[in-house]
Amino acid sequence: MMMGLGFKELSIILVILALLVFPLVLIARICTKAGFSSSFSGWFAVLSVLPLVNLILLWIFAFIPWPNENR
Repeated sequence: MMMGLGFKELSIILVILALLVFPLVLIARICTKAGFSSSFSGWFAVLSVLPLVNLILLWIFAFIPWPNENR
């Protein structure tokens, strides 16, 4: 017999989704404030979820010239 999601299961799913989405929003905002386009910041945020890729991207992001540095 299949039962619907209870309050406990639903709250766990919502917490997991919040923990996944919140860092993506923060990463995208940081990239946008650094002067990168919104399409770059969105892809950067999505790719930063992947293990090892996030370390490589962080390394690249730290050493490439930022568009806002020249202002």
